[in-house]
Amino acid sequence: MMIRDNENHKPFRNAVLKVCNWQHCFVYFITLSVLFISLFLFSSSLVEVNGQSQYGYDKGCDDAKITEPDNRYISKPGKGVGYHSDSFMSGYYDGFNDCYDADDYPASSNSTNGIFKIIVEVTNNSFNDKYGDIIVSVDQDRGNFTKSEYSTYFPAKETTSKAFAFKSDDVPIGTEFKVDINYGEEESQSASGENTPAQRAELVQFSIR
Repeated sequence: MMIRDNENHKPFRNAVLKVCNWQHCFVYFITLSVLFISLFLFSSSLVEVNGQSQYGYDKGCDDAKITEPDNRYISKPGKGVGYHSDSFMSGYYDGFNDCYDADDYPASSNSTNGIFKIIVEVTNNSFNDKYGDIIVSVDQDRGNFTKSEYSTYFPAKETTSKAFAFKSDDVPIGTEFKVDINYGEEESQSASGENTPAQRAELVQFSIR
């Protein structure tokens, strides 16, 4: 026996189908809207990060060509590490390292004034001020030559620069030197370098996290 739909039920059934289809379309619309908005925000954020990184790179490259640390962009009031985003500072350090040309820095062991200079830069990336010691030592057969700066102030989100000068006769070309910094609660870092023939100062950089 064949069962036919009651004619009275058809309007109700059609109405239910229309409601279900509308609900499905609404869900799809909301889902697609959320997806497009998320993609837009992500792409905008990515563009901003890349823009900040490139801007920082350019500033770091410019600063690398300035031999006097106090004259650099990053050393100006309101322009220190704490005033910039992580993406900016990452680009800044990349730019500084890529564009740094040691030949631009004066006062080498072969300079006419007979002075060999080591420039130590300490960037405190933490949110707390630090105090510490900077010790530069040169080992030679004739003795140990040491220069130091004790209780040095490393302000938070700033770069501190110190210059250490030696007589050229005490540090011949090819002589190795070592820089130690001690700060905080028994924290320390070390770096080594060599007096090269180029007419320049040697730059040693540290980063406190």
